[in-house]
Amino acid sequence: MGEYYYYLHNESYDNSRVTCDAQGSGIGIVVPSPVPNYEPSDMDLTYLPPFHNVVEFNVAHNNALTQCGTANHRYDTDGNGIIMDTFKNNITGVTYPYQTLVAFNISYNNGGGGVHVFRSSNITVANNTAFNNQIDPFNNACCRPQIDVNNGDNNVIINNIAYGIPATTAEDPRCEGTQPCTIMFVAAFLGGNGGGGTDNNNVWQNNLSFST
Repeated sequence: MGEYYYYLHNESYDNSRVTCDAQGSGIGIVVPSPVPNYEPSDMDLTYLPPFHNVVEFNVAHNNALTQCGTANHRYDTDGNGIIMDTFKNNITGVTYPYQTLVAFNISYNNGGGGVHVFRSSNITVANNTAFNNQIDPFNNACCRPQIDVNNGDNNVIINNIAYGIPATTAEDPRCEGTQPCTIMFVAAFLGGNGGGGTDNNNVWQNNLSFST
């Protein structure tokens, strides 16, 4: 809870490897909210307005859930490099109203997404590089992008590079016996309504995608 979070020039790796009750990621902001009666500081007012939260110039790699799911019970949902998580609540209808910037980050070799915008709005994802993410075979996602918006509005995804490396067959050792092997469906970018949410006024522009 809260706002005016700044994640700048960090390296985040080997997180999310032991706990399954609250699946985590490398860098994340979860359910921000305006702070009542807070008077913004000079830095708040001068650093990259109009953004209230900034995730910038970080490297997030090798974050994954390794003690949770199995081939018969694909339980994992996270282990992302960077996640903006539940800025909007589909039940209450309340959405965090201010803008957040995720920019100039490098995210690679994570079990989940490189930059995952989940049930969140008013996010700008700009000038990031995401490479070889979504490599956890026990992640239960059907579609596995490097950078995505899953149920959000008024987001801007611009000037990013995404490079996914899918398995070519189910016999790939990375599949670890899963059937079907969802690592075969790794993609670069994905936007959508996330199963019943909304996907309005999102801008995708000048992004570069690769997939082997």
